[in-house]
Amino acid sequence: MGWWLRDWEVLDTVHAQLHHRYGHDVELLVVTRQANQRTWHPAACVLEGITELTLAQLYRRAAVVLLPLTDATANNALLEALACGTPVVTTDAGGIPHYTGAGPAAVLTPPGDGPAATEAVDKLLSEFGTADHALRRAAARERAELFSWPRIAEQIRAVHRLLEAER
Repeated sequence: MGWWLRDWEVLDTVHAQLHHRYGHDVELLVVTRQANQRTWHPAACVLEGITELTLAQLYRRAAVVLLPLTDATANNALLEALACGTPVVTTDAGGIPHYTGAGPAAVLTPPGDGPAATEAVDKLLSEFGTADHALRRAAARERAELFSWPRIAEQIRAVHRLLEAER
């Protein structure tokens, strides 16, 4: 999902390995605004210009979202996937661990490590439909709630109240 600061080499490695292992039994979807800016794995279905509703449906349908990054302070695609209850495999880079937490909602992999990302995605695919996967989905939604606008707004109001009290 997206384009900015994505690690395309890791994505290509994971796509190649998953396609090699599963063939057409696994669906490789890429959602981006820059579909024509690079060459994609031949088995990948590249979507561009989809509606927010379609994007949310894709997140909910997915067994896992792979989000390899070169760096990030924050990431909307990560929060969107978690909000839809979809476990994420992403890079342990920048501020991403703050968003994912240490629970089962996401698996963090080392930067630039395609084999580790492949292994993490494969593990989540193997859990699909199990109690472990249901636990990951619930944890993803719970984690995303920590960053909901009502909660953030209340935190900002609390800071304002503290500042006012110190005057």
